[in-house]
Amino acid sequence: MGMGPFLRHNRSMRRVFALTALVSLVLAGGCARQNVVYSDPSGNKVTVSGDHAKTEVTDDKGNKATYETGPNGGGTVTVHDDKGESKMESGKGVSEADLGLPFYPGSTDKPEASMKVETPDGKNVLSVRSTTDEPSKVIDFYKPKLKETTVNTMGDSTSETQVLLGKTDGDLKVMVTAVHNKDSKETQINVTVTLEKKKD
Repeated sequence: MGMGPFLRHNRSMRRVFALTALVSLVLAGGCARQNVVYSDPSGNKVTVSGDHAKTEVTDDKGNKATYETGPNGGGTVTVHDDKGESKMESGKGVSEADLGLPFYPGSTDKPEASMKVETPDGKNVLSVRSTTDEPSKVIDFYKPKLKETTVNTMGDSTSETQVLLGKTDGDLKVMVTAVHNKDSKETQINVTVTLEKKKD
């Protein structure tokens, strides 16, 4: 997951994000209190707020991306292009209602790693949590809650990974990954739920 859902249909936006990175480096050494606007000869434009909490990027075709940072890290990226609106939220954590599945009992949230991504093609929700239980217990918890399930186990001398694939009763695709590094007491739980919008 990440920026791919936003940029795969629009190569020009990739160039503009590179421009944004350059502007950020320039601004990092200063303490501007007013909005800063930078444009290049191709017509790409970047606007950064005085507090650096909001960056707006527009390419030469009028596609627009806005990045707003959150108070505790993470933030929201919104992209408007000819495909419609796409949005990614990270660093805020997700709820059981977002997932449509319960959290693993006793697990600890890792909100900085969780995210929600919505594009014209569908929606993805990723919940990242940790537990001291073994991966098999995590898979055993989620497996009865899904249908059409398959389980794969991988591992070596340093780690063990179990992956559960299945669907909810509403036909949402689910992938549960439980990873345990043997030099750690924790098992990381990644639950990804995907809703693909039907094509007309």
